[in-house]
Amino acid sequence: MLGLDLDLEADLSIDSIKRMEIIADLKNKIGFGENLEQADDVMEKLAAIKTLRGLASWISEMSGDTTETKNEVKEVNTPEVTNNVLSRLRFDITPTDASSVQNTEVLQGKRFAITQDDTQQTSAIKTELEKHGAIVELVDADKDLSHVDGLIMLDLFSATDKPSIIDHVDLIKKLDFDKAKWVYLISDIAAHIQEVTDVSVLRHHQGYPGLFKSLAREFDHTTCRFISLSTPQEVDQIADITLKEILTNDKPAEVIYKNEQRHKVDIIPSPLSTSLNEAHIQLDQKSVVLVLGGAQGITAELVKHMSQAYPCTYILVGRSADPRNETSAKEFEGMKTKEEIRAYLIKSGKFTSPAEIEKETTKVYKNNQILRTIRDMEALGNTIIYQSLDLCDEEGLSNLISSIYEKYSRLDGVIHGAGLLEDKLFKQKTTSSFGRVFDTKVKPLRVLAEQLRTDCQFVVLFSSIASVYGNKGQTDYAAANSVLDDYANALNKRLQGKVISINWGPWKGAGMVSSTLESEYERRGISMIPLDEGKEIFLNEIKYGTESQVLIMSGNNW
Repeated sequence: MLGLDLDLEADLSIDSIKRMEIIADLKNKIGFGENLEQADDVMEKLAAIKTLRGLASWISEMSGDTTETKNEVKEVNTPEVTNNVLSRLRFDITPTDASSVQNTEVLQGKRFAITQDDTQQTSAIKTELEKHGAIVELVDADKDLSHVDGLIMLDLFSATDKPSIIDHVDLIKKLDFDKAKWVYLISDIAAHIQEVTDVSVLRHHQGYPGLFKSLAREFDHTTCRFISLSTPQEVDQIADITLKEILTNDKPAEVIYKNEQRHKVDIIPSPLSTSLNEAHIQLDQKSVVLVLGGAQGITAELVKHMSQAYPCTYILVGRSADPRNETSAKEFEGMKTKEEIRAYLIKSGKFTSPAEIEKETTKVYKNNQILRTIRDMEALGNTIIYQSLDLCDEEGLSNLISSIYEKYSRLDGVIHGAGLLEDKLFKQKTTSSFGRVFDTKVKPLRVLAEQLRTDCQFVVLFSSIASVYGNKGQTDYAAANSVLDDYANALNKRLQGKVISINWGPWKGAGMVSSTLESEYERRGISMIPLDEGKEIFLNEIKYGTESQVLIMSGNNW
């Protein structure tokens, strides 16, 4: 029997994603969630529950309120998912004006905190706000911010000590979002980074667009905005822009200033032309392709499809050990589902706690996926090298890339599909968890950018729709993918070959979306990318695509 005070995560391995799946199944039985806003509130409450007793009490409470809740909720039509054709979209910026009438009286008596640095900018912004009656203090990481109405953070190229995104997340978490009305970050990195030839300068890309778009989705009553200065601005101009943005209440969580014009990001349909006589890449049996995180999941499915068209040497890199060296691999090799593996482990009696069983089930399932990927690709005529490596180990990855060049004298292409999800609403998200999700994508990307030779034919970065629109519970994941988007644009100008960041929507039957979450997406009217169709799109992007960033999605309900 399970103890009611067992911790859902530590003792039972039921993380926030699995709790969301449980509630998605329960809602049809106990009658909540007909209203989308109500469903979001439910998810926030659920994230805070840590024990079985708490979950049982919550379900009991919801069940008792079912009749009343149903009477209060207006009848709403569940969005219908149509068989949408997949859309391919590119990105551009469009001029957009700040509010023409700006009421500075709203600043009277409001308390603002501004991050300190060694530039004149903080003082200039402080002076500008104080002109209009605001109370402004310069703060550091140790300051209590629960009393402030607004937080303004700076990310300036000229600053000697540049804070990381984790530093800024720490500050944002100190806010009381019931009180705070403005959370802004101003960066001029984009205005200076393209002028520097040293590729390591790209490490200044921190992923703020995805972070702020996700914050905006979680905190409806707070204006969360990232202000990017893509051309150099004077100190007084930046102070003026800051004031103007605080007094502008439009929707964009990301705005871009180019010269003196304010812009927003536009997403434009851009069908891919596949009528070229010749593909942009030329691979033969001697070619070498490096795949990060490509031995399982959606990345593996797409790489397998590519390897059928382009058989060569593929070096697959993942955290798991090579399953071909596991003594127990043959015992489980024929098992294709977690349910089958879990039942076998329970019957064996080797593991006693649910957490141990779940951990071993996940390990075996991953091993089977990796083994199946290797066997399938070898059967297609490829040479497969599997390298076990923690992709957050920058030195280890750097050494691996060096060894590839030493052994093969070439590296023709790279596919970066590694990723980690630890979804939680921002209030429950720890900075250590944020760092794990962020680093899994960003650290290997930085090494690739600094180690690849310019003759690499292609680099494909698997980004996400989360960095384009933001997503509740995915501030870290959206931020990490924003870094991929920024790097793609910069590397496309530095390498001879093509570099592309693909912002994928959710996949049907593969990737990081379970069957239960698929149903939840369908309830919200969000379509999924069919695997077979997505495979062809992926291959065509490598062969014919010209943009440095594209969005591939189905439906338009984001």
